Amino acid sequence: MRYLGVGSDGTLLQKRKAYEILRDELKFRPTLEQQHHPLSEADDNPWNQFYADDHLVREINTDLDRLYPQGQETYFQERKDYMDMLRNVLFVWCKQHPTLAYRQGMHDLVAVILYACVNPSHMLDENDDRVEFLEHDTYILFERIMVWMKPLYAIQTISPAPTPDDVPLPTADGSDADLFGPPPPR
Repeated sequence: MRYLGVGSDGTLLQKRKAYEILRDELKFRPTLEQQHHPLSEADDNPWNQFYADDHLVREINTDLDRLYPQGQETYFQERKDYMDMLRNVLFVWCKQHPTLAYRQGMHDLVAVILYACVNPSHMLDENDDRVEFLEHDTYILFERIMVWMKPLYAIQTISPAPTPDDVPLPTADGSDADLFGPPPPR
């Protein structure tokens, strides 16, 4: 984590706590005092955000369902806790970056980070605080890496190709005058 500027100055615990607070704030919790019906289309209905978030989660789940890394095909699929961590990390990051939101392939990147964090060579045991903060650390690393990766996921605006109506045709006498503007004065 220190290679990415995290943890070297005591900020790791602060970043872990900040992620936990953010994740918990983003969870939708309907309460009894909310007087909005889930099907109401009122602009101030908090259920509107729930449905928007649900759409994002379904989009993330679509990619997570296809997560079968070569050589470790069942690594994530057999661990519901890992899948939940991946979903949470992607959801929180996307909510923090709404202009980019979720793009296909982000799940592969965050999965590599999680895999590296739980790699058996680290010999994580249950007393290691990295187990407790596995999701937090995965988010912190993903967020740092996405600083450099974000441009690769941005949607570029491309000018539309010219239509046949936009392309000038040669004139009746066979010259290409229309291609280059009006003919010079004689």
